[in-house]
Amino acid sequence: MVPIGYTFISAPRTTREGGGIALFYKTAIKIVKEDKSRHSDSFEQLTVKIKTSKSYLTCVCVYRLHPKKKHGITWDQFFNDFPMFLESLNKEKELLITGDFNLHFETDNAPYVQRLKTALEEHNLHQLVYKATYRKSHMLDLLLVRELQHDLCIEDKCISDHFVVSFLLKLSVPPGVKQKVKSRHLKSIDMDIFTSDIDTSLTQIECMTYGPQRQHERHFR
Repeated sequence: MVPIGYTFISAPRTTREGGGIALFYKTAIKIVKEDKSRHSDSFEQLTVKIKTSKSYLTCVCVYRLHPKKKHGITWDQFFNDFPMFLESLNKEKELLITGDFNLHFETDNAPYVQRLKTALEEHNLHQLVYKATYRKSHMLDLLLVRELQHDLCIEDKCISDHFVVSFLLKLSVPPGVKQKVKSRHLKSIDMDIFTSDIDTSLTQIECMTYGPQRQHERHFR
């Protein structure tokens, strides 16, 4: 599942079955998982420190649980928990928060959108996503940063009901991952020996498939 040269950090869901958050990254990038032990029933988060050319970038992946009655989660609970979490990040100068917030951020006059915008403004955060990130034309996935200098691209890659949100970060380029590849030098192959090896291999396969007795029978048909 993980491409060569990549690995991941995860924060499995412990309160309910399934789910959780995972961050995939190149193994050459220096990443440290932060111990943000503050537990919240209204949203999940995974916080890491990413080494940049000058310092560290604090990156937070968020998933806000849907406020359904069966989950026992309310809007008031989220707007109590999330601003408190933002408060704990106030000292982080280089900060990036992204994830599925499970709300229609494009509905500007909705009370919950106004409350979230107020919380972001109070903690000096800008929201960069500018159009729908979900196939039902809703803006569910957000990107929160301190500075506005990020090239953002939103595309439907047809791999999920959510779109891919990509952007540029000012990180030092990690070294390439070395791989060992074995190959044959075709011009140096002795064709007689190669033919003999192939014939021997096929004979061994036939013996394994048909057995000694049936192999003997085949030669005399």
